[in-house]
Amino acid sequence: METEKNSIVFDADSQELRITTCYTLEHYLRQHLGPLIYWSSWASFYARDPWILKIKRVRRIRVMGKWMWGLMALYVLAKLLLVARDGLQAFGVLDILVVMLFLLVIFEKRIILWEIRRVAAGGKILHMRGMKATRQLVEECFAAAPVYCQQVVITPNARRVNSLRQGDPPVESLGRRYLKVIHREEEVCLLQLSEKRSRSTVTGAVSLHFAREDYTPAEWDLLLTKLREMKYL
Repeated sequence: METEKNSIVFDADSQELRITTCYTLEHYLRQHLGPLIYWSSWASFYARDPWILKIKRVRRIRVMGKWMWGLMALYVLAKLLLVARDGLQAFGVLDILVVMLFLLVIFEKRIILWEIRRVAAGGKILHMRGMKATRQLVEECFAAAPVYCQQVVITPNARRVNSLRQGDPPVESLGRRYLKVIHREEEVCLLQLSEKRSRSTVTGAVSLHFAREDYTPAEWDLLLTKLREMKYL
C-alpha cells in the first residue's frame, strides 16, 4: 500500500480542504466500504436497507425482539394485577430475571448494529446477494487499476470526490441538507442521506469515511481542525 501518497492539505486561498487517500482492494473494503456500510445502517437503521434483512442473525434477532416485546407486555399487565391485589410482596426473583430480559429488548437495535458491524468489517457483506452489484463494481474497478487514489475536496458548502471507476466524472454534493456527521476518536464519517426523511437511506457515492491510521498525526489534526472551522464537527 502506497500510504506515502496519502495527504491532507488546506488551500487558504480557495478555502478547500483536500484529502488524498490511496486504497488497494483489501484496504478499500476494510477501511472505507466496511465502516461506511456500518455507519450507513446506523444512520438509516436496518429496516430502511433491504440488504440488511438478508443477514440471518439479524432476522432472528428481530423476530426474537418482537416476541419478547409481546411477552413483556403480557407479563407487565399480569404483574400489575398481582400488585394491585397483593401489594409489593408480589415481586420476586423472577421479576429480576424479567428485568434483565427487558434490557435485552431495549438494546435490540444496538445488538443488531453490532452484528452488522461484524459482518461489514470482515468484508462478508459484499458477498451477500443484495450486494452483488456493489461487489462486482468494486472488483472491476480495482481490476482495471490496482490502486485507487481517492481525491476529496471539502469546502464550507460542498464536497467533491473522484469516482472509483476511472473515467467517470467527480461526484459533488452541495450544501449540508440531510448530512449526518459521525466523529469518533479514530474516524470521521460524512453520510449524505436521501431527501425522503420518512425512509432515509445513505447515498454512498457522496458519503465519505476517513480513518486516523491512514494519515500522519499532523494531517489528522489538520483534518479535524478545518472540519470544525467549517462547522462540520
